[in-house]
Amino acid sequence: MFKNPLNFDPRLGIAWLPFGSQKTVIRVAAGRYHSLLTWNDRFNNAFGPPFQVEEGFQNTDPPVATLARGFVPALITGTSSTTSGAAAPMDFKDAAVTQWNINIQRQVGKGLLAQIGYIGNTAIHLDMLDYFNAAVPGPGPFAPRRPFPLDPGPIFYGETVGTSTYHAFRAQVEKRLSGGWTVLAYYTFAKHLDSASALADGFGGQYFAQDAYNLAAEKGRASDDARHRFVTSYILQLPFGKGKKWLNDTSTVSDLVFGGWQVAGVVSFMSGMPISALESSNRSNTDSGAHRPDRICDGNLGDARTLGKWFDTSCYVLQPIYQHGNAGRNTIEGAGLANLDLNASKDFTIREGMKLQFRSEIFNLTNSPHFGKPITTLQSPTFGTVTSLARGGTANTRIVQLGLKFLF
Repeated sequence: MFKNPLNFDPRLGIAWLPFGSQKTVIRVAAGRYHSLLTWNDRFNNAFGPPFQVEEGFQNTDPPVATLARGFVPALITGTSSTTSGAAAPMDFKDAAVTQWNINIQRQVGKGLLAQIGYIGNTAIHLDMLDYFNAAVPGPGPFAPRRPFPLDPGPIFYGETVGTSTYHAFRAQVEKRLSGGWTVLAYYTFAKHLDSASALADGFGGQYFAQDAYNLAAEKGRASDDARHRFVTSYILQLPFGKGKKWLNDTSTVSDLVFGGWQVAGVVSFMSGMPISALESSNRSNTDSGAHRPDRICDGNLGDARTLGKWFDTSCYVLQPIYQHGNAGRNTIEGAGLANLDLNASKDFTIREGMKLQFRSEIFNLTNSPHFGKPITTLQSPTFGTVTSLARGGTANTRIVQLGLKFLF
């Protein structure tokens, strides 16, 4: 692994007051950034230079290979033996991201700020997984169809050839705390494309490239591409009790019950993230990673989708034998998200400098189900249906937390 002397990261930022007042500001910025070591310190240098080779075999009964005897050559070269490898290029590059944005901010009223902006970035040298020395599609055994038939194969190969692009429009309104309330709301309309987001991304994406000799076919929606996102957070100090608009001359007991309450919450709406259609019969007869079918129409049903028919399954068909499917990565949109979290708290003053805070927190107040991604394996009997909740159901149930905090 070599150092890259071209890891040059310039930054530029400009702020402009177009009307000569402080109420309107236009900001423009751009910069280039490089990542630190990724992917388990670059695949642990492929487990040792220049590569690692693994050999496996089916032992006999009674066993011929034992701990005392180790590997038996006859078994390693037998019909039940398998060989695989792992490698990483010596010039494994650092991922580089170029970012830019333009933002217009305007003070609309007292304590009220509105802004709109565009955000973009492009990334190169992202980690991408494929197989070196993989067999090309065709009939018969894999070995004769490998570029190097006598070498171990396929070799698990991680290289830095992935790319991504991100473009987003963002609008935001912020009301600073005054009059007992504050709110922050923003909306984002974005498009994120890449060729390698599924490397341990946590979004259930496709892990390997379908065709190691056509990595350009992997470009598609990123596994975390949510086109629409709206989030609002707020704090409201209720106007009851001493020093407030109402019940300000109430008794101490009434003030303990009704006074000093604060309500806060977060409201979130997000469109679904995509997932790939797959086929499990290996029609291409290759030893590469994921296998996708042919796609003959769009398939996404929009508002017409149901749990029993999340997308039009007739749009995905088995491709001709000994061919890779033409379906792209992440062509099926998963379930979106609608969620409301609520918090109510009250401070009880004990004496100067000491108070007790009661907090009640409710996550997923409406107890709305957050559905998992649909079954997208063509040969599955549940193909096209949603059969589970997101994250095994742990993100779905309403959660209520009560707490006391002593402040001094």
